[in-house]
Amino acid sequence: MVFYISLYIFLTFLAIFSYSSNRDVCRLMGIIAFIIILCVQGFRWRTGTDWDPYFDAFTKPNTATDYAEAGYLLINRIIGYFTNSYTLFLLIQCGFGMFSTYRFARFFKVDNLSMIFLYSFASTIFPIRMTTAIAIYLFSYQYIVKRELIKYLIFAIVAISIHSASIVALPSYFLVNRTYKDKTLILAYLGSCFIGLLSKEVFSGILNVSLLFYNSAGDLAQRKLIAYVVETEDEGLSIISYLNALFFILFFLWIRKQYFINSVRYNVILNMYVLGICFNRLVSGAIPYLARTTAFFAAGFIVMLLLWTEKQRPSRRVAILVIISLYAATMYFKQLDKFSDVFIPYYSVFSSTTRTVVY
Repeated sequence: MVFYISLYIFLTFLAIFSYSSNRDVCRLMGIIAFIIILCVQGFRWRTGTDWDPYFDAFTKPNTATDYAEAGYLLINRIIGYFTNSYTLFLLIQCGFGMFSTYRFARFFKVDNLSMIFLYSFASTIFPIRMTTAIAIYLFSYQYIVKRELIKYLIFAIVAISIHSASIVALPSYFLVNRTYKDKTLILAYLGSCFIGLLSKEVFSGILNVSLLFYNSAGDLAQRKLIAYVVETEDEGLSIISYLNALFFILFFLWIRKQYFINSVRYNVILNMYVLGICFNRLVSGAIPYLARTTAFFAAGFIVMLLLWTEKQRPSRRVAILVIISLYAATMYFKQLDKFSDVFIPYYSVFSSTTRTVVY
């Protein structure tokens, strides 16, 4: 645990120090954060969730069944054609994810890349298949802004080929590239909360019917059915969660009014965020496991916070960054607690011992 705590403190220092430095030093801090996170994610060994199925998908892509999306297996085959090193595969996968995050942040004019990398790392310590799909989908945001449908569809479809859950984000292009009134977005959120609460029993009934197919399903499908139908009981949203989302929607609307009233780019990430929250509230009551697809819409959250931060006077920026880093820390340490058996201790390819049990 000491390793993870020390790592987070150091990355936080880089993120905060970046704002009190000139542009060249800020860029250097971003490069250091990039390299550190890449090494932690890429050089791990038998550390992280779903290690065995991912490892099998790389070493035995022709027989892997757990993650059978064509795009994901194709990536494994292509990299596996040139090397049999799973560590190199992880370095490529993690490096691509961080490069995608970098391009996304730069397109939306964010300077503090260290904080972007810290927040991304805190939200997903060790990348999984969905993380790769999200990384690909992030490239499509710019084509929403530019209204280039064909290019958007290319990236969106590639993301779907990596993880089928990406399909929930496909219609976004037709919904977010416009300016909605504040009242419209607020009512959309409140309406989704209301409908989500009412539909809980309906969705639960559908999922329970799906158990009829349990015996004929494969091992992976059975595990997912259990997750959808059984494990969802204790993951419902609290009142605080509903109020927290409403607060940020109101806050981001205020930021738009104050600083970005005519910004197409800000409108896109704001609308994507609200759309994601609305989808989350529609499904969280009945299928919390599905609500994790909100990540395809949520990338603009930290971007909007940092765009607002950059509008503040220097003396206030540091305090804001400290608050953001503490907020990110709640996600970071929640993951460590939830997956402590496969996260702690951290093992790398250089460790003299390794973890005996993974899943």
